[in-house]
Amino acid sequence: MNSVKAPNALLKGDIKATMIAMTVPMLFGTLILMTFNIVDTFFISLLGTEPLAAISFTFPISFTIVSLGIGLSIGTSAVIARALGQGNTTEARGDATVALGLSCSIVGAISIVGYFLSPMIFKALGATDHIYSYIQPYMDLWFFRGCVIDGTHDWKWHIARGW
Repeated sequence: MNSVKAPNALLKGDIKATMIAMTVPMLFGTLILMTFNIVDTFFISLLGTEPLAAISFTFPISFTIVSLGIGLSIGTSAVIARALGQGNTTEARGDATVALGLSCSIVGAISIVGYFLSPMIFKALGATDHIYSYIQPYMDLWFFRGCVIDGTHDWKWHIARGW
């Protein structure tokens, strides 16, 4: 496993050890996220079937937006890593700056559009007015949180990883 910690482990290290060292933390993180969602679902189910149904409607929307953010942030990490691998620190810093601006713009736009179109979106998904009364406060907060927190948090993490 010592070869994995070397700066050039991806190029010169043991492939199996490198893959394990890169994969295990991601698997652990995914497991923790899934466990969090299961526990969250359990406690929401204690509130009743209607709140649980409301949260079920929110999943496709939140998952799509989070997946978009993850994909864009991983791409950012790759672009910055490539610039740094070429020894071009100035380009890497410029890429990081552009990525942060882009992320804030995209997340802000999605949050604003989602906030105003959420009644139409959830009605199209089949939510009744009664179920939507549970969905609205949750998604209003979720869109605000996405705009304020996710607009920069995930991107900073992937920029740091690429850096």
